[in-house]
Amino acid sequence: MSLGYFAGGLVVLLNLWATEHVVLAFVGTKKRGRFFILLLFVGKLALAAGVIGAILILDIGSPTGLVLGISTLLVALMFDFFFFGRNIGGEKES
Repeated sequence: MSLGYFAGGLVVLLNLWATEHVVLAFVGTKKRGRFFILLLFVGKLALAAGVIGAILILDIGSPTGLVLGISTLLVALMFDFFFFGRNIGGEKES
């Protein structure tokens, strides 16, 4: 279970890291190279799906742990949103 949780968290972390680099490259390039960068983005998603499939097929980690590891980011973002308010408007809180 713990190996599946670790693998799921690692897949999400590496996916976010790669997404950051792909988006920065997409914004920084001219029209010409954008198609190649979009192909890299789709390839990144295919690679993540392949890694998840390999973990499940090879029975490296628990499927439940894998789902929990992948959903950790979503739970952390929801926790942050509900318990830590944001001052988006720039007004002082009383």
